[in-house]
Amino acid sequence: MTKAEESKTLVLPPKENELWNPVLSKTVVTGVKTFKMIPNKILGYLEENNILLRNPMDKRIPEPIRNRKLCIYDAYNDGYKDLFLSDDSRIEGAAVVGISPDRTKLLISDKILGILLSDKDYIFEPSEKENNCELYIYDLATDSSYKITEFLLRYAKTFNGVGWSDDGGYITYCLKRDEEKTYDFFVYDIAEKKTEKYTLSEEADKYSYIDLPKYSKEGQCIFFIGGGNSGSKLYKIDLTEEIPKVEWLADDVAFYNVLKDEKNIVFLNSLREPRTLKRGVYFLDIETKEIKTLSEYQTKNHSGYDISPDGNRIVYFYDCEGSIDVKVATLSGKGIKDSTTIYKMVNNPSDIWWRVLWNGNGTKVLLSSNKSMESSDELENYIIELEYK
Repeated sequence: MTKAEESKTLVLPPKENELWNPVLSKTVVTGVKTFKMIPNKILGYLEENNILLRNPMDKRIPEPIRNRKLCIYDAYNDGYKDLFLSDDSRIEGAAVVGISPDRTKLLISDKILGILLSDKDYIFEPSEKENNCELYIYDLATDSSYKITEFLLRYAKTFNGVGWSDDGGYITYCLKRDEEKTYDFFVYDIAEKKTEKYTLSEEADKYSYIDLPKYSKEGQCIFFIGGGNSGSKLYKIDLTEEIPKVEWLADDVAFYNVLKDEKNIVFLNSLREPRTLKRGVYFLDIETKEIKTLSEYQTKNHSGYDISPDGNRIVYFYDCEGSIDVKVATLSGKGIKDSTTIYKMVNNPSDIWWRVLWNGNGTKVLLSSNKSMESSDELENYIIELEYK
């Protein structure tokens, strides 16, 4: 596999006519809801005002919800809900490894096996043979779940990452056969409830881990992050070839989304040691490998961006003099359009981490803060209500 020539970093804006959605609208902030919460790990922003939390620490949370791994917090009514109503004790100790793009379903594992790689993804460490991990889909509307995996004994030692396709139709997970230095990618079709397997053996020993595999909606390729001595890189596997071929796409990728046309990718860069890179959000042309800069900033304490459930908009952080702006823009074929600042924050490089997340229908943005999980201080969080005119 030959690495493509490095491309120069270009600056937006894109051309005026390169829009997927021809109906442009101006973003208007109609309200801001402020609430304080003892630090919890916020996993996602669901429908309306519901926020998915892991390991809740707040003493206000009633038992036994506080002792569960997961719960839902209603920010407007200041109430908590036990997420898992099932009698299946294996699911009660679950970890969320993915949320569907429409925020209506969770992909969960029945055991917490992994360490947090970035703010949205996991690397899974080896498990013992007697502790095989299974994956479930949890439907938030019905509070019900079903298992999608039947892991064989030979796969028990390594579980290398999971990704939900950006169109919401497929779940991809990767398992490594150590003795054969081979990675198997399993693609679960949610509508058909069936699984296909694709095997990668070409240069498989170059990856110390594989993370966030995603299946294309056309079924022609699988994207994934591969980690090694030279950092985390984004790759594509061409499934149209008789022997799947791996193609390098970009360096230093921590998290990514394949956009609606499947010709472009938005990604958040990883910060390697020594951390000479700025934290940034970038557009990647899959065919040409051209990279365009959407946003770069010095502080590492901002998580980058989130794509709206319909795939038409992006919310992201933007570095200004003396402040960090939270911006919303319309996505286009080669970049963005109509970028609007919806909130201004003081640029304080402290230990507070900030995230931006869309809700399920794209009408609200959660701006959340977090400190060390050992902190008992209540931190302010904001729900920004939006209209498009």
